[in-house]
This record gives sequence, C-alpha cells and structure tokens, in this order.
Amino acid sequence: MVSRLKIKKSKLREIILVAIKKVGSERKLCNALKLSKGSLYRYKNELSYISNNKLSLILGFIDLNIETYKVYIEKFLPYNWAQIKGGLKCVENSKISGKFESSLLALKTSSSNYMKSWHKNMRENFPNEYYNLQYSRFKKNKWRL
Repeated sequence: MVSRLKIKKSKLREIILVAIKKVGSERKLCNALKLSKGSLYRYKNELSYISNNKLSLILGFIDLNIETYKVYIEKFLPYNWAQIKGGLKCVENSKISGKFESSLLALKTSSSNYMKSWHKNMRENFPNEYYNLQYSRFKKNKWRL
C-alpha cells in the first residue's frame, strides 16, 4: 500500500540534491522522473512528506536502494493523512463559525425528503415488494424488544 514517509531532517534534501547533480538541473530531473516542479521544490525544501513510490523512484534513479534509507524514516503515514487532518480542521472551523449545525439540519432535511419520496414511489409502483420488505423489517424489530 502506498504511504507517506516522514524522513529525518535534511536526508530528503540530500537525496534530491544528489539526483539533481546526476542529471544536471531540476528541470531535467522533473522530466526524467515525470515529477512536477512544485513537487520537486516541496521535496527539496522538505515542505511535504514524500510517498513511498516517489522515494523508490528517486532512489532507483540515483542507483540506491530504499533499504539503506529505512533507518532515516521516522514515521509511516497513511496516504490520505492530509485529507483526514484537513477534514477535522474543516469541521472544527464550521463549528466555530456556526455553519456546522445548519449543515447538519440541511442534510437531515434532504435525507428525510429522499426517504419520503422513496417510500411513496415504492408504495405506488411496487406495492407487493414494498409491503414484504416493510413486513420483514418490522417482524425483525418486533422480536428484538
């Protein structure tokens, strides 16, 4: 599985600089590895964590094995760690601004309207299936009390 790697300070920069020196320039390295200039800049200045695949690609390009650099890896992060962090921050900000409650109410209302239309559609167009489905649900719930 692809994950993000937190590498010890200055080691990622060192790897990137060796790769740049090998190929001649940052632009040539971007073309050779099919990386964007922004990604290379963020990796070189250690502004973002690098994925396992990208690190393997860069180390393979400069003829080094990832096993030799495993001692410098401080933490393995899930690939979507930034999305999780951003989502939590978004919820926190919406609670502070007061939009969270109104968003939940809007979602609840739209869900209720959808379920009402689904029930109406099933009752009118598929009455036998609808009543059998509802009967099986109520029958199960009756015995759970």
